Amino acid sequence: MLILISLGLNALTMAKAIIHKPNEYVFSCVVLVILSIFALFELVMTLVNCKKEPSLSKITRTHRGYFNPIPLIAVTLGVIISLGLMIPGFCLYFLREELVIKCNALVIFDVGFFLFINCFIYYLYVLMHKKSLIGK
Repeated sequence: MLILISLGLNALTMAKAIIHKPNEYVFSCVVLVILSIFALFELVMTLVNCKKEPSLSKITRTHRGYFNPIPLIAVTLGVIISLGLMIPGFCLYFLREELVIKCNALVIFDVGFFLFINCFIYYLYVLMHKKSLIGK
């Protein structure tokens, strides 16, 4: 339930943006709402399909059952992008004093964190099912 951590961070950032002059943070609030919708959709789909085979198995394997390297490359690029968003967002949040920059940096960090969580889930799935992916 790593997605719940992302939802909690979204809620914290949304509360911070709404408490401090919500008119200045309209775009940030829209981004957070869209990010929360994606996270809630992902959470609902996970709970609805918990008894079925995970959709990650369709991504990690080819139609013959072999390991599919193309999604792994895409997820690796996703991790690089997420770190490229998280690190500056984290640094700007703690290094700058202006409230507008702090709020926007937190939104950038949230987007990067959501992407990082999803990539981490993919890597975790691949590591847990490594023998069945390589063994076929």
